[in-house]
Amino acid sequence: MSLLSKAFSYVLIFMASFAFFGGSAGFLDYFLQYAPNINWQKPLYPEWLQVARWTIGIASGGVFLFGYFLKWSLTPLAMVVVLTLLAGQCAIGTFSYIKQPALYISFVFECLVYIGICSYLFRSKLMVERFGMVGAH
Repeated sequence: MSLLSKAFSYVLIFMASFAFFGGSAGFLDYFLQYAPNINWQKPLYPEWLQVARWTIGIASGGVFLFGYFLKWSLTPLAMVVVLTLLAGQCAIGTFSYIKQPALYISFVFECLVYIGICSYLFRSKLMVERFGMVGAH
């Protein structure tokens, strides 16, 4: 097990925790108009996209944390699903509502990060062993 792979797994735990708690804070802000010192909403997004944004954020963080700590064998596949949903939500927001060319580059980068995370979950020896994926290398 490589030290770099172990460190990256901790980065993923941090990112998943942020997604889970950030999504929860987004819901608090949206439904109760209360989130201390942070405006979590994107004013150009319609109501349904705000709800989708926070739901998918909670799901992405929750799926990874649940799967990682319980060593759920379907975690990598479930992460492909939720990261695809995140990319779709981001595409809708970027191309339909925000429409700033600088964000197109950010969108591409975000998708590349999602692909990298999924590749790591399916290909790294540490994750293959953690999730019990036989022959996944």
